[in-house]
Amino acid sequence: MSKLEGASHICVIVVCVLVGYVLVDQRFFPKRPSLPARATAREGGLVAGKRADIGGIDWAAARLNLVVAMTTRCKYCLASMPLYHRLGEMSKAGGAVGLFVVSSEPAETVSAFLANEKVNARKVLEVPLGSFGVTATPTMLLVDPAGLIKKTYVGKLSAAQEEDLFANIAAPSPRNGLP
Repeated sequence: MSKLEGASHICVIVVCVLVGYVLVDQRFFPKRPSLPARATAREGGLVAGKRADIGGIDWAAARLNLVVAMTTRCKYCLASMPLYHRLGEMSKAGGAVGLFVVSSEPAETVSAFLANEKVNARKVLEVPLGSFGVTATPTMLLVDPAGLIKKTYVGKLSAAQEEDLFANIAAPSPRNGLP
């Protein structure tokens, strides 16, 4: 057998092994669709103009409502506590902004966690987060008095996103012209 024949036999064997590997891999180990690296509010259906389907909140009680979907084990939620503290201060004593916290954890657990972090929320509700479209925590929804979502924020906010949030809170409502 010549060197050329030997090399061609080796090439045929290598190709057969590779084809066999690919076939076995696809047949016995099918690929599952991967989740996006970072879920977005749009993927969860939380888009501006959609009704926020969360029971137990009186949307008309404030000019603007801020719903924070969080868990006590979420590192981004914990990193966002200074922001939630500022928002809670705006919400307490019947302010124009209502801060509501929803979580899949028991309301008592989340209330104790928020009290420890000195965050004032008007109400803490235990709600399965996926039931109204939340796919990642923290998620914040700005909701008008009619219960319609104005804006959605997902994850720990950057400085620019925080500025945008406070600009949206300070903007007058087109319904009533209040600051």
